[in-house]
Amino acid sequence: MSSGELLTVRKDLRDEALVVHVAGEVDLATTLSLGEELAGVEHTVSPPARIVVDTTDVTFLASAGLSLLMDLHQRCAGAGVELRVVAGNRVVRRTLDLSGLTPILNVVDDMDAALAPA
Repeated sequence: MSSGELLTVRKDLRDEALVVHVAGEVDLATTLSLGEELAGVEHTVSPPARIVVDTTDVTFLASAGLSLLMDLHQRCAGAGVELRVVAGNRVVRRTLDLSGLTPILNVVDDMDAALAPA
């Protein structure tokens, strides 16, 4: 990630899951870009496949990012696709815990847990 780049997003398929790797800052300045990356992802997989948002390399998560995750959660639920969020660092985990979204968003600690069978 260059100094001018606040956020990077990469997608790949792993074990019947679409994994969206997010790195950098998720704030008001970057949520439009992240929202564009997440637009329609719930239609790119079919159940029982799932979507995993990996936030291990996220350094800041603002309320705008929480709103994006909740929107994705609702879209996935409507499409019958499971969503799991990897909160592999303290910054993201604390933000999700304090917001009360940890159980709603199906937050796990690492990629192994995210890819494990339900």
